[in-house]
This record gives sequence, structure tokens and C-alpha cells, in this order.
Amino acid sequence: MAFALMYVITSFGTVADNNMKVSYASSSRLKIDDSSSKTNINIVSIDGSSSDIVNFTITNNGNTKLWNYDKFTVIVTYDANISGSKITQTDQLAYEKTCTYTQGKWCNLQFINDLQDPGILNPGESLQIQSKLFNSVYSTSKLVRVVIATDNGVISSKSVILP
Repeated sequence: MAFALMYVITSFGTVADNNMKVSYASSSRLKIDDSSSKTNINIVSIDGSSSDIVNFTITNNGNTKLWNYDKFTVIVTYDANISGSKITQTDQLAYEKTCTYTQGKWCNLQFINDLQDPGILNPGESLQIQSKLFNSVYSTSKLVRVVIATDNGVISSKSVILP
């Protein structure tokens, strides 16, 4: 009988611990969902400053401050010039804090209307991003598609034909 009583008492600790873990996970998920629902970005322009540099500007149209840039995902699909042939290429670019024009990287080039919190993309502010592709854009077909996802999973995309 004593053994059964001890078993029941120790089981309550395990059940309580598991309930706390589930509660914490649910609370964390709600915070992420709330953050995502309040985030809205838009790619407003894309241009090319050279054959392998693509600049684009995003605007924060939501209510969430964005600052965790190394957790953003930037993907550029374009018609690449590879050994003189036009080949559709998709590059996932890595964030670099300082613009060094490194192949396969993107950086924050310039904040626009950065009225508060320097370096943070607040609601209503814009950010010009510079990216250096792995290959040059093919000269006669300059179709470029940019997809950017924030650290909380909100996505914006835009396609253009560069001049």
C-alpha cells in the first residue's frame, strides 16, 4: 500500500512538469502567431546597379518592429549568365552586417524615414537592401524575382524586368 501511495505522489510531479511544458509551448506559439499577424512587409522596388548587384526596398506596413536581420531569408531567382548561356538560377543569400559586396550576401544599405530606433525597421519605415548574386544577370533577359521572409515567417515577393 505504501508503494502504491509513493507511486501516485511521484506521478503528480511528472504530470505537473509535463503540464508546465505544454503551457509554456502554447504560450510561446501564441506570441509567435500574434507577432506574425501584426507583421506586414512589402517589396516596393527592385533595381540593378550592376550585372550582379540587385537592390530592393522593403517597407514595414505592419505594427511590429523588425531588427533580427540575420534570421531573415532572402531568395533571388534570375536568368543568370553562366558561361555565356542563359540559365535560371535561384540564390539563397546570407545576411552580412556591413556591405562588403561579397558574392551570395545581402546587407542593409540604407534606412529611409528612420525616425526612431536607428537600425530597426519600425512601422512606416523603409529599408534599401543590397544583394550580390552568385552570377551576373543575363543581358537580354533581365527577369528578377525577390522573395524575403522575416524572422517570424512573414513573406513578400516581387518580380521585375531590370532595365
